[in-house]
Amino acid sequence: MTVAELIAARLAAGGVSRAFGFPGGGSNLDLIEAFSSVGIEFVLSHTEVSAALMACATAELSGVPGVVVVGNGPGLTSVVNGVAHAHLDRVPLIVLSDRYTDAELTTTGHQILDQRALLAPVVKWSATVGARGVGALLDHALAVASAAPCGAVHLDMPRTVGGEVAVAAPPHDADLAATPHGADPAAPLGAPPGADLAAPLGDGCAAPPVHSAPPRGADPAAPPAASPHGADLAAIADALSPARHPVLLAGLEASRALSDGALQELAERLGAPVLTTYKAKGVLDERHPLWAGILTGGALEAPLLDAADAILTVGLDPVELLTKSWPHSAPVFALRTCALGADYGAPAVTWIGDLATGVAELTERLPGSRQWGDAGAHREQALSALRIESDSALTGWRVIEALVHELPADTPVAVDAGAHMFPATWFWRAHAPRRFLISNGLATMGFAVPSAIAAARDGLAVAITGDGGMAYGAFELETAVRLGARVLVVVLDDASLSLIRIKHEAKGHDRARLDFGPVGFATVAEGLGVASWVVEEEAALRLAIREAAASEGPALIDARISGAEYARTLEVVRG
Repeated sequence: MTVAELIAARLAAGGVSRAFGFPGGGSNLDLIEAFSSVGIEFVLSHTEVSAALMACATAELSGVPGVVVVGNGPGLTSVVNGVAHAHLDRVPLIVLSDRYTDAELTTTGHQILDQRALLAPVVKWSATVGARGVGALLDHALAVASAAPCGAVHLDMPRTVGGEVAVAAPPHDADLAATPHGADPAAPLGAPPGADLAAPLGDGCAAPPVHSAPPRGADPAAPPAASPHGADLAAIADALSPARHPVLLAGLEASRALSDGALQELAERLGAPVLTTYKAKGVLDERHPLWAGILTGGALEAPLLDAADAILTVGLDPVELLTKSWPHSAPVFALRTCALGADYGAPAVTWIGDLATGVAELTERLPGSRQWGDAGAHREQALSALRIESDSALTGWRVIEALVHELPADTPVAVDAGAHMFPATWFWRAHAPRRFLISNGLATMGFAVPSAIAAARDGLAVAITGDGGMAYGAFELETAVRLGARVLVVVLDDASLSLIRIKHEAKGHDRARLDFGPVGFATVAEGLGVASWVVEEEAALRLAIREAAASEGPALIDARISGAEYARTLEVVRG
């Protein structure tokens, strides 16, 4: 086997069925050919960052690490935003980049960068690929990417190594060496040099099950260790049992670790209204009467949390919440897969381990089902506060309600960053985990279109974006056409960088500096072979949604709104 063939075989054995990229001309090309030989589909994108976001969406939907292939120099620099998304949104991602050979590095400065150093702040581990020990290197990469907290790993491939014959031998220590800045590549960022590469990962986290074992004998499938503070589920159950007004908060770890119904059973046994983060939408079916709405760390959920006498967090990663201090006085009890950031909210007790096991055991320890008040009342009060009228016939929340009414209940959706995300997160209904995709930790624009294209592999998927986010990913509509992806892109088009413009106006500045000129997104879409509609009122919108959903390929709806309600929406949500 060549190096490229062995990499492809190990990725396929790990469950990878699709790779994305904008390749360079070296080992990338060997990889693309090798992918096809093992049944991995290679999807060519128009930009490196779109490729990374497609890979991340695929990883979130499947639970298998995503794969992105990029060239050296500008290819590597262009992918950074997508890798940062994987880092902050805890998505397992394998980044395969071309680089010059050692001989070439001494001859020119053209396109030469310290590529591993460039990605070091946003990857868990990196290595340079040689012909020796490639299989072990890939096993280790898959294990590190999949270990809690999940994230990106980077393999830098000299331009000729992909075609070399792989040497079936353990890698040299240098092949598993630390990143250029001296940090242990398998340890959490900032860990001291010299830690064991096969040790538990992520600030006290042990690795969850992966598809193959890493080198050096570590068992990444071993169950996570108990909390280093000796806290256990019995202590949490004893503290929660007498609570009369508990509230349950679910985060991204819960969405990825819990099977259908597990959180529902816990919530019903505890008798607690449930707030979910953006990333955890659907971990409790949002038709359930205990679903109370969204948690962001803002003002909208404050009345419910201020009334609580105990708060249980399940899989809540502090990266999901606003950068502000925890304002609520009720004691907090936390179940986590990882200690990273576990002190946020100053939990009285934190239990760390396999989340599915922890939730099941805690549920058994609690007394019989009970309920304190009406979660629906909080939810409906919040939704009522968000139904803000505007000076245009269409508003963001009306567009989302129309989509929910017209589309199948299990339709996956990807939502871009921007003011439109507030109505999208509150008014869209998720009935199962990992069907609502959003960049929350990084909150990058340009996320929705490529992510929805990846999600449309098995049927209709929706991208909800603004005009700013649409500009980032417009040419990926051609990718959707080429793939025959049934993706519906809905542009909430107010010709403004709304979320930033609102903050700009709050300082007393002229909004004109943050307004765009009009763009005919429907015309752009048609030029790329995509069916499109322009709508300005609700009846036309609903008809367009029905027609778009019935089409065999990608479609775009340019929904013209003024965005005048967004400033009040931001005030309601965040205070």
